[in-house]
Amino acid sequence: MSRVLTGKTNYNRGTTELSDDHGTGEVADTDDAGEKKEAGTVTVAETTELEGTPHGFLRRLAMFNKRYTTLSTLGVMIYRPFLLMRFPVIVWSGILYGSALIWFNVLNATAGLIFMGSYGFSAAMVGLTYLAPTIGSILSPPWSGWFSDRVALRFARRRGGVREPEDRLWVLLLNAVLAPTGLVLWGVGAAKHVHWFGLCVGAVLLSFTSASGGATAINYALDSYKDLGGESLITIMIIRNTMGFAMSYGITPWVTKMGYQNTFVTAAIMGLVFYLSFLPVIKWGRRWRASSSGVYWRYVESSVMKH
Repeated sequence: MSRVLTGKTNYNRGTTELSDDHGTGEVADTDDAGEKKEAGTVTVAETTELEGTPHGFLRRLAMFNKRYTTLSTLGVMIYRPFLLMRFPVIVWSGILYGSALIWFNVLNATAGLIFMGSYGFSAAMVGLTYLAPTIGSILSPPWSGWFSDRVALRFARRRGGVREPEDRLWVLLLNAVLAPTGLVLWGVGAAKHVHWFGLCVGAVLLSFTSASGGATAINYALDSYKDLGGESLITIMIIRNTMGFAMSYGITPWVTKMGYQNTFVTAAIMGLVFYLSFLPVIKWGRRWRASSSGVYWRYVESSVMKH
């Protein structure tokens, strides 16, 4: 089957999971009618090479190339993200993303106070300390991308070709160790006036876990509900931004009242709990997806009819 590749953004697959050929691997759970596979479960399928005519450079720069959807579909995408909060997988992914990001917000909110107040850094020197979180962010993609995919493939081979979205969540074990360690190095280190390099190491760990934790949350949601990816991401962003606002609003009085040491010891415990929450998701995530499969397929069908 050949398709013409019509753009570099807003790519339209042209098919949904309703029409995809999922191969002859192990059959996943079906709904009450016995017709549709469980949301998010993928079997090994024969790949089809895409053929098309690439656009020229100027055409790729065009603001509009093709209209991929109808106005009614755009209207649905405005309110549907709020409806998706009924899906436990999406809500947990938003909480995971938010919990991964809020600790970096804490670092941002306290960096100037700590380095300028306790270490006598100038504004320029405080800016240079952000090389540390830059390093952590650079180290994150191979872990949350390449290595996470290898873990998912290994589990799929053990099941005879069936891949579950929960498989990639095992990479969060490292985050559950590094995030509390980074918070303790940052906050307790500042309280004890350790060398500034120790705080920078904590910043590396916090930025690594923030980036990789957020990427893992998004990958899990997209693996679970591929055809509602756009709406799912909006729902996740709403939850993430709400948590980020709350932490940014509350971190200054929190530190003022409790001090650096008590604040960041508490934050380390919270970070550990947030990241270890993937263990219950691995146990019950498949059941959550199965319970939401009927609603998922109705949403997918309604989207297809509106195109």
